[in-house]
Amino acid sequence: MKKVKDFFIFCAAHIFVAVLFLVGKIFPIRIGRLYYERAHLIVNTEYWLRTNQIHPRGLNIFVSGRKPFNRQILEMIKRKVRVVESDWAVRMLTAFQRRIPKSDVWIPLNESGHFRWKEWNSAPPQLALNEQELRRGKLLLKEMGTSENEPIVWDYHRYRNTKIENYLKAVEGLTAKGYWALRMGAIVERPLTAVIPRVIDYASTCRSDFMDVFLLSYCKFYVGDTGGPISFPNAFNIPVVMTNSIPLASVARNKNALTIPKKHMDKQTGRMLTFREIISRGMDRWSLMKYFDEAGIELVENTPEEISDVVMEMHLRLEGQWQGSKEDERLQERFRSIIPEGHPLKGFLCKIGASFLRNNQELLA
Repeated sequence: MKKVKDFFIFCAAHIFVAVLFLVGKIFPIRIGRLYYERAHLIVNTEYWLRTNQIHPRGLNIFVSGRKPFNRQILEMIKRKVRVVESDWAVRMLTAFQRRIPKSDVWIPLNESGHFRWKEWNSAPPQLALNEQELRRGKLLLKEMGTSENEPIVWDYHRYRNTKIENYLKAVEGLTAKGYWALRMGAIVERPLTAVIPRVIDYASTCRSDFMDVFLLSYCKFYVGDTGGPISFPNAFNIPVVMTNSIPLASVARNKNALTIPKKHMDKQTGRMLTFREIISRGMDRWSLMKYFDEAGIELVENTPEEISDVVMEMHLRLEGQWQGSKEDERLQERFRSIIPEGHPLKGFLCKIGASFLRNNQELLA
């Protein structure tokens, strides 16, 4: 039975592509499968929209399952391109692409623009809320108790990887300067226990797909780690402070971002590895914790002081009050000089936190 089913799919795939190819000679048709299950729904689609001009005569059809990662994002995509929501269509298209992977019919959506620094920054955001949605978001924001004219910072923590306590010093510094801080996360381990004025535990009280999108396109800047939600502010060109960056090559895409990485400690010697050692050993692209465990490497989280310093740097930069020194510029160049030719990090556009580099110059050896 399985062989009959596979033969049917094989034949259907070839017929399907052949028909599209012939029709495409007169009227270009292309089809793409949205990465609707995860945050790639926004980042991969946004990257494609930024780097591909939609054919004026052609037809681009995108296919999505009926339970997207974020319903609001899918609705915004629908305003730009045609989208078919069908679990059956997703299964069939996946089977077709598996059988005939190389074809001009398919829209390539597997690229997120992570190491495409110039391409990612070559065009403005393509996905956006409309006026009605902006008004709705502002009303909901007021219901949370914030003021429309006061700045908001969006704060995200993955409990499995970072301690929320390490961020409280930075949050307190921002709220003292008139910010509202909203803590986010679709799934959090526990509500916030610390009571801090102008801090809203949005994740535990009133989270929704719509408000996730609104807040991450409306906030003054975003503070978080390398978790999926960072795709949202990147897509909307919102300034990003990426803390506890891991792996090292996972710096933010946006040029108006600041990054500070986790440190790598050799468990046997207790010594921190230099950036050069991390890159030479390939650790800068390890994506699974087991690799670090097998190599005897402990990943050291950023301290409350390191996080507070880089957050305050972003605040000063956005207010036009940042006064960097020639030494800061020299340290930025020292970090970039470590990256070898041909490495995907070469040419990245964001900056490493100035205070982090000043206080960890031994890592630049």
